[in-house]
Amino acid sequence: MTMERNSVDISNIPELVALAEQVQQTQESQVLTRGQEPLAVLEPLTDLAPATQTDTNPNAWLEPLIGAGRSQGPGDISANKKKYLADAYYGKRDSHDQS
Repeated sequence: MTMERNSVDISNIPELVALAEQVQQTQESQVLTRGQEPLAVLEPLTDLAPATQTDTNPNAWLEPLIGAGRSQGPGDISANKKKYLADAYYGKRDSHDQS
């Protein structure tokens, strides 16, 4: 998911421009410090693509988990997903339901 970030123009700070170009070329993050105190992390951008529709879904992180579970027996929803959907759509008919 792409996060919205504030941007700062560093065109007039040659040392920072050089450091940012180094991070971009090496694809290695750098920790910016003042003395021994870490202040910020400068990291390469890997994805500048605009946010997709799934990025706006707060539960999008769950999508890869759908159908990933496994269990044994007739309750195995992952393996029997289509059967259960058909039963729900067409109505499950047991022999005692028919007259």
